Amino acid sequence: MLGDGRAPDTGGQYLDHPDLPTSNRVRRGDVSLLTNHRTTGREMDLSQPDGTGSVAITNITIDQSGTTYNFEGPVEGYGTVYSTQYWEAVDEGRTRGTMEGEARVLGNDGTLISSPLRGTFRRNGTRAELFFTDCVSNGDMNFVRWEVDLITKQVSVSYYSLND
Repeated sequence: MLGDGRAPDTGGQYLDHPDLPTSNRVRRGDVSLLTNHRTTGREMDLSQPDGTGSVAITNITIDQSGTTYNFEGPVEGYGTVYSTQYWEAVDEGRTRGTMEGEARVLGNDGTLISSPLRGTFRRNGTRAELFFTDCVSNGDMNFVRWEVDLITKQVSVSYYSLND
């Protein structure tokens, strides 16, 4: 049902909604999801990360469906990160896919925090970019970008706080 109680159109007619200007109406089948984009006044500046780090791949395990990577290294503002991630390709060339993982961080003061990780990757030759969000047990939430060199096993980490 649409917000005003009308059923969505199932034929080739235009979708109609009172919040959608006539010029922005779309034909059903042209899009799979309609969203109402509103400016919130808060944009994310990806040129200025809130923190950086450098981790290394310490172990790789391959199975028929994907690859498990283990990482470890320092990340600014947190401490030493230990992470296990499972990457599963969604295309035949294994150039794009999903990532699911867990991270533990041991702070310099001995505190231990953790986070589930969920995201996507894209690979170009021997390099990959990984984009994910975390939800850290200390209350932090971050958008995270990793640049992975699969030959040297070195990873450049950048994160952007989603906290207010």
